[in-house]
Amino acid sequence: MRMFSRHALLALSLVAVSAAARVGSADALPGPSRSGAPAPKVVRLEAPVLPDLSRKDPTLVAYSPSTQVYETTFVNIHTRDVLPVVAGSPVAPALLSEFLRCRVTGHTTDMAAQPLAVARTIARRFDADRVEVVSGYRSAKFNEMLRKKGHQVATRSRHILGHALDFSVPGVDARTLARAAAEIHQGGIGTYMHSGFIHVDIGPDRRWHGR
Repeated sequence: MRMFSRHALLALSLVAVSAAARVGSADALPGPSRSGAPAPKVVRLEAPVLPDLSRKDPTLVAYSPSTQVYETTFVNIHTRDVLPVVAGSPVAPALLSEFLRCRVTGHTTDMAAQPLAVARTIARRFDADRVEVVSGYRSAKFNEMLRKKGHQVATRSRHILGHALDFSVPGVDARTLARAAAEIHQGGIGTYMHSGFIHVDIGPDRRWHGR
């Protein structure tokens, strides 16, 4: 009988300690824990892992500083190279030169940044997620080959100097693109309605139309 009493007292003590612990935990947490509903759990939220927010709501980026929002994507229609452009960031000169390399010889040159900046601004204006590059740098050899084949190519083309960019925006006609370019750019602007692209260079301020 004495042994049973000791076990009973031990069991009662454990029950009392457990009950006190539960009450202490409930007091530490908000919510209706004493009314029978389960107490809410406190969860420490780490920086959330968000998907790529390219062309999504930029305000969401605040929740994940490492997420990059891409302003638009440039696609070279001849080499099939793709150049995603990060919003608010310049394109590295070496990367730009490689992307706009001569499509025949593979040679590169230092490319002027302004024509690409014009294309970026136009893409933002029309909320375009894609800009198609028709021509960037041309080697003198390739430029002469095009001229002999009857293409509308100047002998001393600005493309040879790395000062020009031909591009189109899907869904926007060339005349509209040229008007948008003229609002923000002082330099050469050529409109090629039949081909559906415009030419932008950093030469003298002039305008022309081609096929």
